Amino acid sequence: MLSDADRAVNMPDKETVIFIGGMTCQSCVCHVESMLTQKLGVKLVKIGLEQKFGFVRYDPSFTSPASLADVVDDIGFEASLDDCETLSAAWINVSGMTCQSCVHHIEGMIRDVTGVRSVHVSLSDGRATVIYDSLQTSASDLCTLINDIGYDAELSPDLTANELLCGTSSSAMTSVRPESGDEFLELAAARTNAGHQTCEVSVKGMTCSSCVKHIESTLSSVSGIGSICVSLDQEKAVVMFNPLEISPEAIAEKIDDMGFEAAVLADQCQTLLTAGNVVICAVICGVFLEILTHEIREAKGPFHQQQLTLTVSFLRTSTSS
Repeated sequence: MLSDADRAVNMPDKETVIFIGGMTCQSCVCHVESMLTQKLGVKLVKIGLEQKFGFVRYDPSFTSPASLADVVDDIGFEASLDDCETLSAAWINVSGMTCQSCVHHIEGMIRDVTGVRSVHVSLSDGRATVIYDSLQTSASDLCTLINDIGYDAELSPDLTANELLCGTSSSAMTSVRPESGDEFLELAAARTNAGHQTCEVSVKGMTCSSCVKHIESTLSSVSGIGSICVSLDQEKAVVMFNPLEISPEAIAEKIDDMGFEAAVLADQCQTLLTAGNVVICAVICGVFLEILTHEIREAKGPFHQQQLTLTVSFLRTSTSS
């Protein structure tokens, strides 16, 4: 008789489709993909912006559609699990299309297939994206249909070098929040070690709060970065970092690599020190206040909030004197 552990090892991967409300741009797509990929047991993530959905292949011994939907909800989007157990998605490469009439013809034919929930055909990409009920039709049947109406269609490989995403243990992720003990003192020790600095980086190209979350979540995992607060309205990021591990220019370059335009603001780097258990600014400039104010909003527990609020009050008094 198989043990529970043996059954978990032998359990085949499952696929699910999660409808996602609130995505508006490619940065939203990257943010959702990044967060889902970090979930233990997730093997593959593909996001469809036009149809507002996420396709996830996962190990059911580690996660579930409900747990995946919670990840999406927690980062500010709206996840729906309507028929998630039977829905699947197919990406079909289509050649031979010459105009929008071709697009409409293919979409119309696929839409009439029993079990098809949604279809989007891109003329420029030469690709059809179809959400369907796997109990009523299949990806190969849809591909055959497109071939039968005079186009050349083949299923897009869903496991390429760039898309095969191995599940990452949540214990291997770097947490930015202390889980136990005196949260304020642990946060101060972790994020404001002697010699740390803050810098301001202008960021152009952000269009929504998801851009902000994408930058913050990506840079928070970079070695040498202790904290980051991004302002959409001011188009800038305030970053606390260890100059022995990373430079302001390298931080700006990483933001550039994400598709935004970043530049270090001159004369905005300040050194942060610790004195006992009290966080102070070596150069009073008000930059660190933005980080602490951000921490207050995200703080866990009234004690943590109270201590951070007192620190902000102390710094504000110092800057006004």
